[in-house]
Amino acid sequence: MFVGASPGGTGGSIKTTTLRVLTSCTKAILQGKEEVLLYERKVPVSLILKAVGVLVDFSCNGYAINHFNCPN
Repeated sequence: MFVGASPGGTGGSIKTTTLRVLTSCTKAILQGKEEVLLYERKVPVSLILKAVGVLVDFSCNGYAINHFNCPN
């Protein structure tokens, strides 16, 4: 599962809020905007970078687990 639980939950994968930050960032970039806004609040760049880091980490770990998992 790629998208897991909401904040405070114990589900694996990325949280729904991380996905929301990433989709809002993508939308802002495609619209040519300088700022990312969520519910009329500016999202700090540090939070965007943290969300991207989580995505990259999850993607790399998922690839490594699937690629190097050799059946016996």
